[in-house]
Amino acid sequence: MSRNPILLLLALVLFGSGCSPTRLTSVWSEASVRPVHKLIVVGIEPSIADRRVFEREFAGVFEDAGIEAFESYKLLSDNEQPNRQTLRPTIDRTGSDAILVSSIVEVTDEAEYVPGWSRVDYVGPYGFYDRYYPWAFDRVSAPGYVVSYKNYTLESLLYEARSGKLLFAATSKTMDPDSIHELADSLAEEILDQLRELGVVASTDNGKSADGASAP
Repeated sequence: MSRNPILLLLALVLFGSGCSPTRLTSVWSEASVRPVHKLIVVGIEPSIADRRVFEREFAGVFEDAGIEAFESYKLLSDNEQPNRQTLRPTIDRTGSDAILVSSIVEVTDEAEYVPGWSRVDYVGPYGFYDRYYPWAFDRVSAPGYVVSYKNYTLESLLYEARSGKLLFAATSKTMDPDSIHELADSLAEEILDQLRELGVVASTDNGKSADGASAP
């Protein structure tokens, strides 16, 4: 879709000065968590195509940070739904420490009113009357209007692979993403940053762990 400049301004106002259209609205983490180096990414999407795109984008962000990530759709057959039973055999096969599940829980239509404005511009001397009225001005104005957009609310849950214990939970909102690509990419970046901050993942950019050694 084409990007409305007013919508971009609203995004900055509503979501802060960062570039990401996604913000985390709530976060919970287990107090003590062993760092995760390998994980399986699961996207709960009604569309098979969207699920594949979502998982691929999400996994790519983690891979770029040195964390080995596996898309669930590559580990399961087309007629298998990702759940604890179907994913159990893939844990041993991939050696994954955790499973990260993200799903859209709500999509809302929202609107913001953009107020009208007016200003007075100098346009120079005005014809024959320059002698008496050396300054001429024009008033320029625009009416107010409403901008509509969609807000996507997602829930992201990180489970310990073998025990199924919940390690991390986050709720997020993404404002009017251009595509499933942007939605997944921006969410993955926010989740990754939060997991780093909490020490749940020990990896940083360029495939290096927090202590400077290469990630396993």
